[in-house]
Amino acid sequence: MTYCVKCGVKNSREAETCSRCGASLGAGRDPDPREDECFGLPHGGEIASVVFGLIIIIFGVSWLAGLDFWKLLFPLLLIIFGSLIILGSIYKSRRG
Repeated sequence: MTYCVKCGVKNSREAETCSRCGASLGAGRDPDPREDECFGLPHGGEIASVVFGLIIIIFGVSWLAGLDFWKLLFPLLLIIFGSLIILGSIYKSRRG
């Protein structure tokens, strides 16, 4: 089987274009659509960026509000990573 680089659908090894989106399958290794996953969710790099961005924003807001950011950090990380794990599980169960 060959995976489409553009949409990730499986195609037969002989196929030259994707059966779903029509993109050229080309030669080379078969990309695994799971390579770009983080916590089981696609686009892992973007998810990591959002997590770190939220932490920076919350740091700034807590600083302006006079709150102790370091007391908020651990519970915040638990909530974020727990949510990502749950979302990854839901995504994988729906994906098959």
